[in-house]
Amino acid sequence: MPKRGEGTVSPLTRSILVLEEVARHRKACSFTSLMRELKFPKSTLHRVLTSLTDECLLEFNAEENGYRLGLRLSALSLKAVHGLKIRDAVRPEIETLGAFVKENVLVGQRDDTKLLYVDRVDSQQTIQMISQLGNRGPLHCTGLGKAILAFTESEITEALIPRMSLDRFTENTICETDRFSAELDKIRQQGFAMDDCEHQMEIHCIAAPVFGMNGHVIAAISISAPVFRVSRDTLISWIPKLLETSQRISLKLGDNKETTSLS
Repeated sequence: MPKRGEGTVSPLTRSILVLEEVARHRKACSFTSLMRELKFPKSTLHRVLTSLTDECLLEFNAEENGYRLGLRLSALSLKAVHGLKIRDAVRPEIETLGAFVKENVLVGQRDDTKLLYVDRVDSQQTIQMISQLGNRGPLHCTGLGKAILAFTESEITEALIPRMSLDRFTENTICETDRFSAELDKIRQQGFAMDDCEHQMEIHCIAAPVFGMNGHVIAAISISAPVFRVSRDTLISWIPKLLETSQRISLKLGDNKETTSLS
């Protein structure tokens, strides 16, 4: 690979070098520190940072006055290794959880302002709810979507919410921005999300975030069931098992922090 200061370095290589340098640090990297380490001309570095930020591969944190890896990288990483590390980490755990609750267990990730369903274990009951893998759904009224948004960096969530359509699906759907922000605060405090028949009538669910390296939320897992078969009390009783499962998956994916658990 050419030396960092050489003019023959391609734009793609410069972008990769910037991403690698930012990835080496847990704290945000300032423009000055990046220029010092990479030895790029000021105008060149500014151009690369602007391009990477526009593509959401980097995020500028105003409080730290520096750059962090963008959540789009997490999404790309999840897609790239879904058939390998992610699937190896997630699949056995959701199969075990599904066998325990005998209801639908779903895995989702954020795709811009939508929820993408990426894996599932179907209910063992005669009457089943089918969610097609690859389909997209709303973030604001699904347990998966709310769990992901609640643990996404606040500046990203604040930028996303105005772009989201808080459409009403049922009488329980939260459609007001202030109420939705309060709901996300509640989820952060308790460590899990609940869909109280907000997306589909008579279907409720609980969901927990899944974290990867550097503590970034990369997905969520949920248990969903019809209210006629699973009571609210029963669903709530499964929360510790759900959180244990999400924590084990997160640890397998490189997360080294403690996640919320219920006593």
